[in-house]
Amino acid sequence: NWRMAQESVQAHGIVVTGATGGPMKNPALTAANETMRQMVTFGSMLGLDPASRTRLIGGNKEKETNEFAQLLRS
Repeated sequence: NWRMAQESVQAHGIVVTGATGGPMKNPALTAANETMRQMVTFGSMLGLDPASRTRLIGGNKEKETNEFAQLLRS
């Protein structure tokens, strides 16, 4: 999960020693970044930021002028 990956990055750093002894990007960093992207996507789907909240609720729309559409909504 994101918290464990973040803790691993903090404990071991962004660059770690690979199997061959050379430096490599910490795999936990990739996991943390991917998890963060998923959290942002889910937050947007749930309306947790102002832009997505407006999209979900709808902005200030003008009154419906189509009588048939008004009948369908009532």
